[in-house]
Amino acid sequence: MRTVTAVWKGFSWQCLDAAAAFERMRGLLGRDDLPEGVVMRLCPCGAVHTFGMRFTLDVVFLDASGKVLRVRRGMRRGRMAFGGFRSAAALEARSGWLPDIVPGDTVEIR
Repeated sequence: MRTVTAVWKGFSWQCLDAAAAFERMRGLLGRDDLPEGVVMRLCPCGAVHTFGMRFTLDVVFLDASGKVLRVRRGMRRGRMAFGGFRSAAALEARSGWLPDIVPGDTVEIR
């Protein structure tokens, strides 16, 4: 899995890029935590689930240009979230540390 950078309004995070089908299927399953400052990008991705997860997530759904479509905070175990039909990617992070990203903002992947 390659590492890229996600940038939003001057904030930047290390981004684990899960682009291969197996990487997207596994996602964060089996991890005990995701360090603060690290997100996982699932691309392509229109929906995520937290079945089998060990920690709570914040999820940001993006369209193909990086525009934020939906934000789901505090997603506990056993939940599903859908980004909508235009969703091209999802950013997953440990719950509680992402800044106030809202729909309409843009996240750049470098």
